[in-house]
Amino acid sequence: MRRIFKIWSLISIVLLGMEQSLAQDSRIERYDSLIKLAETDTARISLILKKLGVLSTLNLDSAIHLAESTLDEAQKIEYYRGEIDLRTSLVTNYSFKGNFEASRQQLRLLEQATAADDDSSGFAGFYASAGLFYGVQSKYDSSIYYYERAIAISERLDDKANLGTYYSNVAIGYLQQSNFPMALHYQQKSLKLYHELGDNESGQAYTLVNMANTYNNMQDYDRAESTFLEAIELC
Repeated sequence: MRRIFKIWSLISIVLLGMEQSLAQDSRIERYDSLIKLAETDTARISLILKKLGVLSTLNLDSAIHLAESTLDEAQKIEYYRGEIDLRTSLVTNYSFKGNFEASRQQLRLLEQATAADDDSSGFAGFYASAGLFYGVQSKYDSSIYYYERAIAISERLDDKANLGTYYSNVAIGYLQQSNFPMALHYQQKSLKLYHELGDNESGQAYTLVNMANTYNNMQDYDRAESTFLEAIELC
């Protein structure tokens, strides 16, 4: 059962990746068209940020270059929200590239920017970025610490747009530490939130796959398989 679960996990992930790649190429073309039509600088930067969300999954180097060049524009027009989101993107993409010095520098600048504006949602974003920064380096104690700070602020602000991701990511830290009850706790919170929102099937599928991996590590193979099959139905 465990071997079959792993084989089907690999096959479905490869097929899902191929399908998503085609869809993402189409989304980038659509964003490029909208960017050309943007009537203000802030609207243009906001659309570039949406494009970055897709481009980051396809080409990290291109995403980093675009974020860096757009960051200069955001600073020139003093577009605070744009600067915060662009630096967040850079922390993430530099981390995944393994350039931790560049990521650490962006994280430090992100902290300074949010502190200067005394922005609670910005602090949550900074803590979440720090959680990712340490998580990519397998420093799970630090990753969990920062993600839980981000969660505390976001729950207080009722920031449902980001909480699902924060729940899922802190659960990965607990899973890596073999703290399965806490991993499931946050995965269930993530899944419940996505069900309430009702419009994020990819988020639900991502959470279900992680839950299946948790059950698999617990050697609860029947529940792992049924949870994974539930994820496939959403893809």
